[in-house]
Amino acid sequence: MRAILHGAVVLGATAWAACITVVAPPPATAPPPPRQPVFVPHASRCAQGDAADCVRAGLASAVGQGVPRDEALAMRLFERACRLGGEAGCLRWAQLAEWGRGSPPDLPLAQSLYEARCRAGSGEACAGQRRLQRLSTLLSGPCPVPNATSAPDAGEAGGLPKAVIGAVIEQHREEVQYCYDRSLQVAPDKEGQLTVSFVIGPDGAVLRYEFEKNSLQVPDVQQCLREQIARWRFPCPVGGGEVAVTYPWVFKVSAGPAGQRPGTPW
Repeated sequence: MRAILHGAVVLGATAWAACITVVAPPPATAPPPPRQPVFVPHASRCAQGDAADCVRAGLASAVGQGVPRDEALAMRLFERACRLGGEAGCLRWAQLAEWGRGSPPDLPLAQSLYEARCRAGSGEACAGQRRLQRLSTLLSGPCPVPNATSAPDAGEAGGLPKAVIGAVIEQHREEVQYCYDRSLQVAPDKEGQLTVSFVIGPDGAVLRYEFEKNSLQVPDVQQCLREQIARWRFPCPVGGGEVAVTYPWVFKVSAGPAGQRPGTPW
């Protein structure tokens, strides 16, 4: 069975824009001062206990702004920011734990962080908590074991409603957003469509996948999405069969600065 779903538009923006100050250039007669990577001052102030700078250093590390990309370091910086009392650090820590960036996925940790910040009044954390709850509901229940008496007709084998597949993919929207947003550091104007075809196995795991109709042409986005899609789980197909899915994403650069798109943290 092949399910062809309508895709989603992913709007990207550079999340580090708020961390950069534009300074007028020095007079032409003066040599330009050496450029310091944006990560360095933020990391220094983070070490001194500044939660906001821990977040800024974490963002720079996560997307590779001025330093080699290191999502494990980014997670540690977000954790430090959170423990220093920074809400943004808790949210970014929860997101990386949810997505498995920088460490294996840790949904209990992500859920606990979202719950704590949601109780403190964070709308973004409440949205993350609801997202994990919806995903848990969609995936609840064991996979049925087909047998001679309970197996459905052949025409139903491998069945999984498009609405269910689409609902699961929607819960992973922010992961896709993250993959695109971080790529804008090296390809700030890249837009295009990327269609993924994948097969859901009898246990709901993604067995194999490939990219088609790729007009985006940003290898970093594809690599990031490969890592995420391989971890996705879906409800078990009816009768224990396989389901082939084709899903397109359209990537566009946002007209507004980061922070103005609800639910898009990066």
